[in-house]
Amino acid sequence: MSSRQPLVSVVLPVYNCETYLYQSITSILEQSYHNFELIIINDQSEDKSKNIIKSFKDKRIKYIENKKNLGIAKSLNIGIKQAKGMYIARHDGDDWSKRTLFKKQVDFLEKNQEYGLLGTWAEIWAENTKTDRFHKHPLNSLALKTALLFDNPFVHSSVMIRKKILDVVGLYDESLSCAQDYELWSRIARVSQIANLPEILQIYREISTGVSQTKKDEVAKNVIKQNIVNIDYFYRAQNHKQAIRTFANFLHNNCKTVKSPLDFNTYKKIINTSISNIISQNPGIQFEQKEIQNIVKQNFKQAKYYYFRHKYYYLARCYEIVIRDSFLSKMFN
Repeated sequence: MSSRQPLVSVVLPVYNCETYLYQSITSILEQSYHNFELIIINDQSEDKSKNIIKSFKDKRIKYIENKKNLGIAKSLNIGIKQAKGMYIARHDGDDWSKRTLFKKQVDFLEKNQEYGLLGTWAEIWAENTKTDRFHKHPLNSLALKTALLFDNPFVHSSVMIRKKILDVVGLYDESLSCAQDYELWSRIARVSQIANLPEILQIYREISTGVSQTKKDEVAKNVIKQNIVNIDYFYRAQNHKQAIRTFANFLHNNCKTVKSPLDFNTYKKIINTSISNIISQNPGIQFEQKEIQNIVKQNFKQAKYYYFRHKYYYLARCYEIVIRDSFLSKMFN
């Protein structure tokens, strides 16, 4: 690779990000690691985002403006297709990165060629206010592959991807308007090792206009769907599909549509089989049994909480209806 060729391509989709965009772009351009290009895809923003982007004169910036609003998945894929680097770094217009993020990720990926996806821990802010909350997801590959059976254990705007992995698994699924990162990480995890760095190198901002707030139901639907796909893939059996769907819905608090009871013993066998298959597919990869057990325990605890809350709420409603009907019957008879 020539000295002029960037090693890292930062892909930054932008749609109405004027409030935090300047800080986000600045945090990229001020990275201690310099050999990167910054590809900004303006998805027909209706605010001052374009003016903010154009105010930067850094030659590493490559500006793309969509002719119409295409959504995040298509915008990301446009940026990735234009990327010249060996690594794709994701960034969002409302988050910002610590100065050493790229350097530490490049160092890791250069030393560990078997890894195709690398994230970091993140500090959570509510708009402009620091909170006492953090995203501290699992670190090692097998723990993360286990966690993917239940949910998304990566902060999207913190990840760096080995680009050649995308040649194998494909790009973001453009049919998904949200949770497309969970779907892509799941495909990458089947052909590559994955990791998180045990350091807070990203500030993740919760904002009222974010997808996680404006499309809560759709996010939950897509996460549940991918949850089921991941377990099906590693369980490798046609039986117990209803048990898998039931557990996934309770795990993510989608209880109203579930009609089947939750059989924890059956589901425990399904998960144990899935984890055994994950381990057998990754010979030689070190892991801590206790960490994997804690991941399973935490998710089972969450599913049980929503299950019993829903169950007793239903019973309470039935009791309330019986009492009400009895009262009305006495009143009018």
